[in-house]
Amino acid sequence: MKINIIEIRENPLLKRNEIIGIIEHKKESTPSKSSVQAYLAKEKKIKPKHIEIKRIISGVGNTQSRILAYVWKEKEVPIIEEKKKTEEKSEGKTEEKEERVEQTKKEGEKSSEEKNEKGEK
Repeated sequence: MKINIIEIRENPLLKRNEIIGIIEHKKESTPSKSSVQAYLAKEKKIKPKHIEIKRIISGVGNTQSRILAYVWKEKEVPIIEEKKKTEEKSEGKTEEKEERVEQTKKEGEKSSEEKNEKGEK
């Protein structure tokens, strides 16, 4: 991942700098806000708590994304952490799916029994 900064606008009224740039991410998915926040913090030598990633815009199949980030002079924003999928959610979904499969099997057995009874009469 590489970020090319196109423009830096200073906004003295709000005490921030607005960064507009392009992220090049060849053979990778669109980077997350947390990875862009960490990259900008490292590149600009600023604490991550002062960098707010407003937008990451990417087109389908593009290897480039546009970003809008704010670098605050006083305001502190929460540091974004990667979201991790919990095992509990995935386990709950598999259990629900198994229950639905069992229900459809039971319904299929009932309908085949009804057909057999009608056919015997």
